[in-house]
Amino acid sequence: MNDLLYPEPPHLTASVVAAGAQEDQFSRACTVAVSLGCTGTGAVVVAPWEQSFEFRFHLEDLAARQDLSPGSFDAVVSGADTTRGRPILAGFRHPTWGVVLVEYLPSGPADQHPIGVTVAADALGIPESLWSSREKTRARKLAAWIISVLTQLVDDDGVLYGALGIELRLPSPTALAGGDAVWASSVYVPDGLADGQVDVPAAFQEALGDAVSLGRGRLYCGWAPLSGGGEVVPDFDTRLRRPAILLGSSAAAALLSRP
Repeated sequence: MNDLLYPEPPHLTASVVAAGAQEDQFSRACTVAVSLGCTGTGAVVVAPWEQSFEFRFHLEDLAARQDLSPGSFDAVVSGADTTRGRPILAGFRHPTWGVVLVEYLPSGPADQHPIGVTVAADALGIPESLWSSREKTRARKLAAWIISVLTQLVDDDGVLYGALGIELRLPSPTALAGGDAVWASSVYVPDGLADGQVDVPAAFQEALGDAVSLGRGRLYCGWAPLSGGGEVVPDFDTRLRRPAILLGSSAAAALLSRP
């Protein structure tokens, strides 16, 4: 499929939830994409600024694709031009990895959307046992690139948590606190988070063991190709559930207390 807003499936995503304004996080993710070799394609989906939504398809006719000149595209995704609507999906192209999206991921009602950078999973979408030597090389390079994306996305005081994964499902804070499962290969937890008297990073370390340092926190890994050189945690999904609930509770409280 040759679509400027649709990478070939399966999809590999780096995503974060942050306490700042979502439009600022979206703009920042676009800047990260450009800094790592992407060029805007001009394709962007915009929605009314005041319109809340959970999934993009809930917007139906309220969301519109626009194909813009390079200057107009840059102005819209950076927030310099607010007259066309709120950008919720923007297309980029990388010379090696093809179509790259910056997007609002699903959230609960009136909850903070995760912001994601998504690309075709390429060789990472193939079982490791089937990799040719060329696919193994491409998989390693793509893994390094998407980890670089996450590293830049989390370099912000407002980031509450993040993740890497294929067909990633990163719940919003309220959903995470309610026990919704995280479908991810690796989860990022910033240092210093607390849920009441509970030290959230300590809860992650107790449940999942040591992690690789990443930006202002740590990356806990459940799959070797996206481990960033860290130890792979066995039974990752099961062991992640309790500390993830604490993480969601902490993130939800941080959002409620913001100015």
